[in-house]
Amino acid sequence: MIKLFKSVLSGVSVALLYILAILIAPFIIRFSGNTNFLSQPEVMNAKLYAVQVSGNEFNSQTTAMGFVISIALGIVLYYVMDSLTSRRHESSHRTT
Repeated sequence: MIKLFKSVLSGVSVALLYILAILIAPFIIRFSGNTNFLSQPEVMNAKLYAVQVSGNEFNSQTTAMGFVISIALGIVLYYVMDSLTSRRHESSHRTT
């Protein structure tokens, strides 16, 4: 049960990083010198995010699809990292 809670917490952490990255992206794009930029990638006809820079106007939007995918990615990353670290600990205990 604790492992499940940690994996969901990891998913929420990645989702918060997703939100932060999307909200900061227009500033980085604008400061890099690009004054006209539009990005709205889609997966299964659902937008992942929307970032638009037009002159001095910034617009960024996170979507539910991007939020769900980032939570799922965080959960998967938690289990991958957990399995890799447990294998490392098992192999180091065998050699000693």
